[in-house]
Amino acid sequence: MKKITLYIILLFLFSCTENKPIDTPELSFTKGTFVVCEGNYTGNNASLDFYSFENKAITNSVFALQNSGAVLGDVAQSALLADGKLFIAVNNSKKIEVLDAQTLKSLGTITGLDYPRYMATANNGKIYVSDGFTEGTVAVIDSETFLIEKRIVVFPYPENISFAFGEIFVACGTWGNGTKIAVINPETNALEKSIETSIGLTDIAIGKEQSLWALCSGNPQQGAVAKIIRVNTISGEIISSFIIKNTGDFMPLRLAVSPDNSMAYFAGKDGIYRTGTDGQPEDTPLITGSYYGLEINPATGNIYTFSDQGFIAKGKMSIYSPSGIAIKTEITCGIGPNGAVFKN
Repeated sequence: MKKITLYIILLFLFSCTENKPIDTPELSFTKGTFVVCEGNYTGNNASLDFYSFENKAITNSVFALQNSGAVLGDVAQSALLADGKLFIAVNNSKKIEVLDAQTLKSLGTITGLDYPRYMATANNGKIYVSDGFTEGTVAVIDSETFLIEKRIVVFPYPENISFAFGEIFVACGTWGNGTKIAVINPETNALEKSIETSIGLTDIAIGKEQSLWALCSGNPQQGAVAKIIRVNTISGEIISSFIIKNTGDFMPLRLAVSPDNSMAYFAGKDGIYRTGTDGQPEDTPLITGSYYGLEINPATGNIYTFSDQGFIAKGKMSIYSPSGIAIKTEITCGIGPNGAVFKN
């Protein structure tokens, strides 16, 4: 009888424990790094991770976690923080997901795009999106209504896009093709002029004193060498132009700049290289390795590198000081991390 009574008591306690709701800690996205993970092409497995500056830890798949398991889409290309929102361009899904920057809850989806790549804001309530491929355009989107208000025709292969000095600059090129930076006036939303660089323009970044850095991959098949260039945005004149050495058939990628915009960084064949303030790349990599993505935190100057692991395993993010000293390495991300945005 005593054994039966004990069994009933234990069964009751176990049932109470089973039915008790489990408290899930609320995630905080106050300060940290949003990591954009492409996923596999056509795999529909893009994801968003968040690395917290406070607890020095990463939370994977935060888009899904905060939106009832929703799928982000196919190939997340880039993200932008603007007007209290996080915009995520998902290029092979031809859309931009819009999230509340505090909670990461979905606010809506922008559709009607062809091939969204990168985004910028001119602080005028508009989001400018490089869109299309061979027929390059920039879509102008209202950041409140999420409606496409205009399409500005630029040049083929529009890629990275920046707002600086009162203008929108768009790198129009891809590996082995394209030389032009399109310049858009955000007051008229019209193409104003173009700036010539060199073959294979793939990335741009803001420089000092009314200038832009431009990363040009060259075209090994045509004998065109890779270069890093700085141009004057007013006159269009080239301030400095240096050949990137030891590339072989590798085409340099991912341009970033120091917080004061005086030095540029890029991913080369064997690591992350840095230029001097004169624009000339150093002879040896600051950080060795093979990288798919690169960012620099504008508040700290810390360098963030991203490795895709061949897109067959989870990617990795590592953090280094401005001088290249490892702070934290091999942080596991989603598949194919290619960059990040910082919430400082």
